[in-house]
Amino acid sequence: MAFNTATLREGAGARIPEEFSTVLIKELINESIVMKTFPRVPVSRAQVRMPVLGALPVAYFTGSDTGLKQTTKLEWKNKYLNIEEIACIAPIPEAVADDLRDSTGVDLWDQLEPLIVNAVARTFDAAAIFGVEAPATWPTNVVAAAIAAGNHFARGTASPEHGALASDVSEVIATIEEDGFSPDFAAAAVSLKGKLRNARNSFGDRFPEIGEEQIYDAPVVYPARGEWPAGSSKPELVALEADQFVCGIREDIDVKILDQAVISDNNGVIQFNLAQEDMVALRVRFRAGWQISNQITYDNPNDATRYAAGVLLSP
Repeated sequence: MAFNTATLREGAGARIPEEFSTVLIKELINESIVMKTFPRVPVSRAQVRMPVLGALPVAYFTGSDTGLKQTTKLEWKNKYLNIEEIACIAPIPEAVADDLRDSTGVDLWDQLEPLIVNAVARTFDAAAIFGVEAPATWPTNVVAAAIAAGNHFARGTASPEHGALASDVSEVIATIEEDGFSPDFAAAAVSLKGKLRNARNSFGDRFPEIGEEQIYDAPVVYPARGEWPAGSSKPELVALEADQFVCGIREDIDVKILDQAVISDNNGVIQFNLAQEDMVALRVRFRAGWQISNQITYDNPNDATRYAAGVLLSP
């Protein structure tokens, strides 16, 4: 946890506009794979209840013209989309900002905005996909939940004669299809990009089913650079049916420029006294959440082994 970092002379700038919520939300959606891919739901409070189909109806033969008709039931269960806060504070000495503005005309906001957007998007994606520092109120991250449901396959299992990487990816997709879902999107580690591009059969021919931009007609993107875990049996690709997931974003992102505040660490030790040290600080606060419906299907009515995503693991 960091409480004593600041933008000093070598990386500073000038004025920062305070009104930018709409623009920032659009940029965040474009930057974050989760926010861009998962369907959006309206969010106006900290928790949204989502009824999800939990039992499917069954029909019966009556056996005769006067046979008794049996009953069936439809059942819903509640899931909750919980909104959590992602925030940061960037302290800046006023003299540094003034000097840099006067000497170069560089606008600090032009530099800070894309960096902050990227930082928030990376934090959101890493929590949702891998569970990195994920709030306890959020669902189990996509990778862990898919593996727990048995939806995973190891890269390198199939030989070139039997499809190699194309076959391995197909097996991942098959685990999702067997649960009753149709994967239409994939996210992968950048280390897999070259392997998808260079995959060949035993005759040296490329597999048309897979490539760096698509796998079996589903687009592939490469988010969370540097955050995909490395090593044996680690996730390299996640395929999913996007409509089974939802993302909620509060439309009240706020930015505040502080100049009289005291910034302390989690032990209460003061790190910056803005007024006394002639500093200002940019505070950004963003609130969002995600959830998966993972509704019951005829293919797999078992919640424990049904999931709308699958994972390709490293050998």
